[in-house]
Amino acid sequence: MMRAVHLKSFDYRVLNLLLYQLRGEEVNELHMEFISMSEFLIELSDDIIYGASRAPTMLVIGGSLEESNEALAMAEIDARLFSTVDAHPTRCKVNVDTLLDAVLKLLNV
Repeated sequence: MMRAVHLKSFDYRVLNLLLYQLRGEEVNELHMEFISMSEFLIELSDDIIYGASRAPTMLVIGGSLEESNEALAMAEIDARLFSTVDAHPTRCKVNVDTLLDAVLKLLNV
């Protein structure tokens, strides 16, 4: 996927390479990697935003208490979203009783 994004959107990289050359500077590879990663994140964001606008419903999954809170908040904002409340043992370092109380509180039970 990164390769496809890298090939698809190279405008900023090309412009920055030209600027480096015009200024007679050596190319900063860290800067170029940052641009490449930001292009990827923009593509991903576009897919999420535009994909979500066409989807009738979507499921937002929470794998920890923090993620479950975020998933629930997202679902409360957009009626097309449904959320899960979960705390996977490998991602949550909380006592089981504390975890159950927190999940029940989150679900308003």
